[in-house]
Amino acid sequence: TAGFTGLRCAYTVVPKALQISDGKGGKTGLNALWNRRQCTKYNGCAYIVQRAAAAVYSEEGRRQIEGVIRGYQSNAALLSAAVREMGLEVFGGVNAPYIWVSVPRGMDSWGFFDHLLQSAALVCTPGAGFGASGEGYVRLTAFGSPEDTEEAIRRMRQLS
Repeated sequence: TAGFTGLRCAYTVVPKALQISDGKGGKTGLNALWNRRQCTKYNGCAYIVQRAAAAVYSEEGRRQIEGVIRGYQSNAALLSAAVREMGLEVFGGVNAPYIWVSVPRGMDSWGFFDHLLQSAALVCTPGAGFGASGEGYVRLTAFGSPEDTEEAIRRMRQLS
């Protein structure tokens, strides 16, 4: 569904042996601080979200998840191939939904971001946002519908 951001159900493990500075030259246990934070700010995962999380472990849930993953892998493969056709170097997109692309010579990551936005109405993530090592790259995502992925590819091909 367009605009759906998903539900989240997770947990955090904070080992009791983990110590942090107390700001006074001593140490204090992070586990107790994290527990206090959680008990103060979080009332637990909503029941409907818990039920959805449990459903992923059913046979039907597993089948649906595998279908979604196949869809993202297909999107990533199509995006990677299209970007390679443009003569750009591609990293990732095989076992993850993100495709890292070397920006064209003479551009930085923000420049290529702006080029895609202004010339093709496409949005990517400039690598500079990930620190100095990200500069020179942009990140594309395969977390879209097959139709949106095909449209993005069509727009990218018009740039070449």
